[in-house]
Amino acid sequence: MTRRRVTTQLSMVLALCLLGVTTRANIAADDGVRAFQRSVDEYLALRHRLEPTLPPLAMSSDPQRIHDAVESRAAAIRQARAHQRAGEMFNPAVTGLFRRRIQDAVSKSGDAIERVLQQIHDHDARRERPAVNGRFSWRTAVATPASILSLLPALPDELQYRFVGRDLALVDTDADLVIDVLPDALAAPPRSGRE
Repeated sequence: MTRRRVTTQLSMVLALCLLGVTTRANIAADDGVRAFQRSVDEYLALRHRLEPTLPPLAMSSDPQRIHDAVESRAAAIRQARAHQRAGEMFNPAVTGLFRRRIQDAVSKSGDAIERVLQQIHDHDARRERPAVNGRFSWRTAVATPASILSLLPALPDELQYRFVGRDLALVDTDADLVIDVLPDALAAPPRSGRE
């Protein structure tokens, strides 16, 4: 066998090995997304089971009435999900995928992401890290840019992805409740050598 032929065969074997690794990674990512979507569906089913016992969320000129309805929802959901821990919805297979997709969006759309990073920096002094079943603070959260949302699985109207610092929170908007947290979803920018 010639050296060139051996090199070509080795290259083909390496390419097939890499393809196998990539395929396994894609399968794991797909399984992770399906598990995430199942978790979202299960959460919505829980909400629908609880709905008849909760005060309605309705337009009102009385802010206290709205606050009480939101708090009642949060308390009921919290009680029903008391066993939930971080990472049960953002499962291990999907966390790496989400982080890669978010980083990809950051690297491709500098302007919008730069504004998000600035908002995150502005809120850093006032924010607490989000916790599963914790109250969600709309004051210190940052809207998720469309460039990132387009790379993540779509959510039903009741839920939103929101950045709290560099963490990505999954939020129940009707209960102001953190459903799950993906810590450090937004990678820190590389440090410049001028510091």
